Amino acid sequence: MWLYYFLAIYILSCAIFIFSISNMKKGRYVYIVLTMGLFAILTMFRSEQVGNDTQAYIRLFNSISSGVEMSFYAKRYEIGFLYLNKVLSLISNNYQIIFVVSGAYIYFAYGRLIYKHSNMVWLSVFLFFTMRNFDLSMSGIRQMLALATVSISYEYIVDKKPFKFLCTVLLATSFHTVSIIFFLAYPLSKFKLTKRFLFTVMVTSAGIYILFIPILKVALSIFPRYSYYLNGTYLDGEARIATIISLTITALMLIISEILNHRFVYKNNSLRRYTIISHKTGEDDVQAVFLLIACAFLLISLRGTILSRFTNIYSIFAIIYYPNAIAKMKNNKGKLLIIFITVVIFFCYSTMIYLLRPEWQSTYPYLFYWNK
Repeated sequence: MWLYYFLAIYILSCAIFIFSISNMKKGRYVYIVLTMGLFAILTMFRSEQVGNDTQAYIRLFNSISSGVEMSFYAKRYEIGFLYLNKVLSLISNNYQIIFVVSGAYIYFAYGRLIYKHSNMVWLSVFLFFTMRNFDLSMSGIRQMLALATVSISYEYIVDKKPFKFLCTVLLATSFHTVSIIFFLAYPLSKFKLTKRFLFTVMVTSAGIYILFIPILKVALSIFPRYSYYLNGTYLDGEARIATIISLTITALMLIISEILNHRFVYKNNSLRRYTIISHKTGEDDVQAVFLLIACAFLLISLRGTILSRFTNIYSIFAIIYYPNAIAKMKNNKGKLLIIFITVVIFFCYSTMIYLLRPEWQSTYPYLFYWNK
């Protein structure tokens, strides 16, 4: 656990030091390099004992490196990930190369997302860490490769380049099939978080929740590689508790962000007469819709937490939307108070998980690969 506490302090200390001695633009770049760069190094050079699925990825790489046909694993792993292992095995027969390449790519993509779109980069990095994305990069390589690619595809939503968006999401799907759900992101980006849209999402979610079992059977007939999850922890009570916690956190981040993104302007000092002014940008509207969709998936996941994997594809934008909403506050005392509360709550949240449920990711105790 020493590494966890060190990283939490390091993230905050770097923010205080860097932004107190440098201008905002230069400081943003230096901060991303120092923090996400450290995450990348720890991910790239971890021991085989770190991460729940690390041993499985090592066995896959060693098998492909020794000449086993990729078709043997086609029902368990996506084609893009298999080809990645094959290409890397031609470069080196040391399985560490899969961690080095994937770690470098993942943190380049996430660092780029935060640098380009967050107005409070240090808080975005802190949320990335305390929402346990760092731990996921240690264990779920396929999922994090897909999520990193999805974060790149977001650029093409903003720039309105549908063809590049489709190609990038297709690449993400070749790493992890659940990324297919992000194909909906482009049409969803045309909506705003209105009462009508909220009602539509709620009704749709309720319908899927009720009809979950028949829908799940159809989905597993299309993607049979995920049938093995049914016998694992993704349908038990403990996993459901994690889903409830995630739903609560995501919903609160969305609600608070929506409140902070609006102003109440009172007329004639009468509390009964006011105008609501929105300070949301076009990207804010897109990210708000994505967080609502994440909440919908989490709600449905209460029937089967395997679907919580869909959530990360949309909920990752909380690390951008929430800090940007806080950054718009004009009341400095209020802003500092919300930032302080946010840091304390998320630190306590992640600490409790590591202390009570360390097996959820098995990141700690951490070892470098040369300390086997």
